[in-house]
Amino acid sequence: MVLSRRLERPLSDGQKIVVTRKWLVRFTNFSQGISVSGHQIDVQVDAPMNLAALADIERNRSTDGMFPILLTPSGLISTAGNREAASDVARAVRTVENMIAESGASRGEQLAAAQMLAQLQMASGSMFDNLPPDLFFPRGKAVHDIRPVYLPDGSKGQFELDYDAQTAPAASWLHHASRKIVTKLGDSARYALEIWSLEPA
Repeated sequence: MVLSRRLERPLSDGQKIVVTRKWLVRFTNFSQGISVSGHQIDVQVDAPMNLAALADIERNRSTDGMFPILLTPSGLISTAGNREAASDVARAVRTVENMIAESGASRGEQLAAAQMLAQLQMASGSMFDNLPPDLFFPRGKAVHDIRPVYLPDGSKGQFELDYDAQTAPAASWLHHASRKIVTKLGDSARYALEIWSLEPA
């Protein structure tokens, strides 16, 4: 099967970053349930030109570490590998730091921006980095979750998550799933959208 994931994140200027990945996956029965093995076969990154350096990092990083993914006999994810390589994360952070440094902001503004960026990415990333437990065999129950987040300046924000998944026609495995996170800080709100699909290879 081919597993696809499209991740869309808007930017403050109205543009957005869209990353689409595809993996060739294979399902194998084993004593404790089902093992999902796989490897990445395609990646596309659409981003503004001023984020070309970050887009290159995203294009070139490997995600094969997320496999194998182990499922329980009922089809729920029990364990999965690491999705991010530490070297890729460190390189992305350095790139963002350089971009902030070259923006012309004062040192204090640069530090504040970097801290807030790290805090928001850590909080929102943790929600996306956890695969939906029923991703491969949806249970048909939509999820709505709200979580608070506390920022370095003492202010409080909120992450609101909506997840829904459908099975393939006359089957029990994934056809289409969407997960949206809305980040609310004061009067502003931003979203990140993730779309999954599973199709025959």
